[in-house]
Amino acid sequence: MVIELLLNWECFKYLGCIVGEDLTNTAATYVGIIIGAILGAGISMLIYMRQRKTIEEQDKILKYIENWNKIRTIIIHIQTFEENHERMLENHNKMLNNFSTLNKK
Repeated sequence: MVIELLLNWECFKYLGCIVGEDLTNTAATYVGIIIGAILGAGISMLIYMRQRKTIEEQDKILKYIENWNKIRTIIIHIQTFEENHERMLENHNKMLNNFSTLNKK
């Protein structure tokens, strides 16, 4: 269907061209199609490169956030361990004080 449309289009007359027929319209059409294809490919390549660069930056940021969250969870675990350790030391000191007061009596 598309081929029939293109064949019947006035700009593509040279497919059944008679000698001496004006080909400037056909040549301009082909040049326009070629330039349009080149420009379209160039713009598509620019968009692709920009999107790829954006994706790489987003991946770096996501990895940084993931690493930061891992470090944060490690710090939270260390803080809870330290709090528990402090409580245990306090209890241990209380027990030692209790034993020392018992021994003194």
